[in-house]
Amino acid sequence: MDGGTWQEWSLATQDDQVVGAFPPLPPGAFVEYWAEIDDPDGGMVEIPDGGEINPFSYYVGDVIPVHCDNFESSDGGWTHALVGGRPDAMADDWQWGAPQGLGGDPGAAASGSKVWGNDLGLDGGDGRYEDGKHNRLSSPVIDTAHYKGVFLTYDRWLGVEDATYDHATISVNDQPVWTNWANSDTGTDATQDKQWSPQSVDLQGLADHTPVTLSFDLDADPGLNFGGWTIDNVCLMAPATPDNRLGITDFVAQGNGSTGVDLSWTNPEHAPLDEVVVVRKRGDFPNGPHQGEVVFRDNDPQLGAAESYVDDSAGKKTGFYAVYASDGHNWLSWTVEGWNAEAAVTRGEPQTQAGGCDTGADPATGSAAWLLLGLLALRRRRRA
Repeated sequence: MDGGTWQEWSLATQDDQVVGAFPPLPPGAFVEYWAEIDDPDGGMVEIPDGGEINPFSYYVGDVIPVHCDNFESSDGGWTHALVGGRPDAMADDWQWGAPQGLGGDPGAAASGSKVWGNDLGLDGGDGRYEDGKHNRLSSPVIDTAHYKGVFLTYDRWLGVEDATYDHATISVNDQPVWTNWANSDTGTDATQDKQWSPQSVDLQGLADHTPVTLSFDLDADPGLNFGGWTIDNVCLMAPATPDNRLGITDFVAQGNGSTGVDLSWTNPEHAPLDEVVVVRKRGDFPNGPHQGEVVFRDNDPQLGAAESYVDDSAGKKTGFYAVYASDGHNWLSWTVEGWNAEAAVTRGEPQTQAGGCDTGADPATGSAAWLLLGLLALRRRRRA
């Protein structure tokens, strides 16, 4: 993963349970963890099996679901293909359905009854991935809209040989973001989940406000093989920051043939939502809710509601409009033409270009606040 330094905390026994807690961690941290437990016979148990080469992981902070697939009612529109190797029977071994518990696979889904996986044991398979084959499972294109800091969460049951030989990889738009452990000295550190493992994967900005395709690959050599990928509850998540919660991306401002301008947008769908305003400015876009003239204010906005308003006071000049939402403490910080800002012309006046759109949070680079969050979001390794 990110190669951070492991830190240790003690666990305690409480009745028939082993309990422990991490210290407070900053929002945006990705934490990997595993536990060592001594048994009464002097042995030691690692949870999950494999310990530091195969840790659980989670994200610290409140999150917003961007897109989720639990694969119950359908296969989610995911597709699969043989990328490399001889195209013989079962060469492309990705299957959607109920896992059969063969070849080291789970005997049931993480939730519900269906998953995606390499050879689930359906149609006469033995549950193991094919030797000498490279197979890929790909999501449909997912639009992450205005969300920033997008990351992946999923439930995993993975059995794969050391990455010296076999490679299990997660990619975003063909850019790898995770691969299985490799022991360059011995090549003997296979990843073999013995339970469903919750995972959070930093996508390194590759899935921010852009159409993305997720891919799960398994590229095997001609030797030893295991159960391969089994995945469930695959989600793209975003940190519940004010800009992620309050973003508006479908604002329209259009002259109505008179001196008025028709305005429309959809309110944010994530609580809390306290206020929505539309601001008009001459000559250039406003750079926030307090610059320009407020032409519309809603002090009791409804989450996800489609809104419209006619600005009858627009006059004959080009107006530069922007809509902003507030949660009672923070306002949407950016102004992006085509998202929450648009220029409108009345009575056929020629369109005037703005001198520049002060975004407040450039969708390509992010604001200083986002850069700070990026520093806090470095993966942190923890060991209990």
